[in-house]
Amino acid sequence: MPQLVKTLTEELSTGGPNISGAGSLVPVVDQTGLEGQWRVAWDSYPGNPALTLSSLSNALEKQGLHLEKTTAPAEKLFVDKMDKAPTEN
Repeated sequence: MPQLVKTLTEELSTGGPNISGAGSLVPVVDQTGLEGQWRVAWDSYPGNPALTLSSLSNALEKQGLHLEKTTAPAEKLFVDKMDKAPTEN
């Protein structure tokens, strides 16, 4: 499942004009509890410019998976200051 989550995150973040939120990070969180390698068949392959959120969701539903928009905790890194040249500690 980790590879599917990575692919979905990339696709939803960079999926082009037909995917809402494209151009910004849209993280996908695996809540299936499934482990190991799984083969997922796609009607519309990732990277297809005609791919829509609806077609992606439908492809997942055919595999028995559900894509749901929700909130979840996420790690973030904030940089509050950057010096041009490194200094000694």
